[in-house]
Amino acid sequence: MNNSKKNMYKTIAIVNLLIFFIFGNIISPAFADFWTNSDTTAPTLKFTSSTDKIVKWESVKLSRNAKDATSCNWIGWEIQWKISDISMWKVYAYPTSTTTYYMECFNDNWVSSGQKSITITVINNPKPTLWIKVTRKIIKSWKAVTISRKSTNATTCRATWWEMEGQISIIWSQTVYPTSTTIYSLQCYNADWIWTGQKNIKIIVK
Repeated sequence: MNNSKKNMYKTIAIVNLLIFFIFGNIISPAFADFWTNSDTTAPTLKFTSSTDKIVKWESVKLSRNAKDATSCNWIGWEIQWKISDISMWKVYAYPTSTTTYYMECFNDNWVSSGQKSITITVINNPKPTLWIKVTRKIIKSWKAVTISRKSTNATTCRATWWEMEGQISIIWSQTVYPTSTTIYSLQCYNADWIWTGQKNIKIIVK
């Protein structure tokens, strides 16, 4: 091997040593610093509800407070999505059956807070009740009679008679002036459309 080739190999060797030395002292500490400063502390998560039991069709407020988190996921209504507001968050849910909601938060390095869950027990709407009363049951023609109604667990009531047919308010009374013996009918429903049955009252006109 001639001297020129020997010198070339020596130069290449020296350059490689310099590259190894420079990058070994610059890049390696950078990686070490990266791993040393990686945040492995788990974020904290508090997931609460306004109540753990509701009647069907009622609402429940779900609240979350996260600390040291950069993203959170929540699962409910068979839907999962990412929440943008990390610190304070709330949503109103309307479950129609007993449902479990889940929440989980992460920091920049995807360290998890652990999954938190809340179960909301849903009970069926109670059956509505209905009472009807009148000021008088026997009157003379064209005399006034006031019909009033009391109901519980009802969301909708209907009146059915010749002077009126359709939905009426929950707190209700009406004055009528029958000219002949008349039967007045009312019926009420709860949120699940379970009804009271039709209630009748008869006004006799003499």
